[in-house]
Amino acid sequence: MRHAYLQTKRAPGCLADYPHLVVPFVAEVSAVIRNKRLHVQALQVTLACESVKEPAYARAGGSSYLAVRSAMETAQDRYLGAYCERHSSSDDSSSSDLNRLSSEMKRHQMAFY
Repeated sequence: MRHAYLQTKRAPGCLADYPHLVVPFVAEVSAVIRNKRLHVQALQVTLACESVKEPAYARAGGSSYLAVRSAMETAQDRYLGAYCERHSSSDDSSSSDLNRLSSEMKRHQMAFY
């Protein structure tokens, strides 16, 4: 976008009355577009790797792999749900429950990894 702006020297209409903001605006929009493109590419690479790894792990580990993965994901979901609930309220009474869920989650993660 910055390149297009430098070629045309046309500012976005909303900045017509603020010429001193044109270059910073164009620079910010350019950075967002660049970062989004890089992030999407990185996400696509990650998804492609996962689409290869997961079936290979499932074939190698069979039903035990799927059971361990499912238990780990369930434990993570329980812990994160309790964590978010606790931090969205001022109730400290669930601290021991949160510690128990954290330990359970870590145990399942260790079994998975």
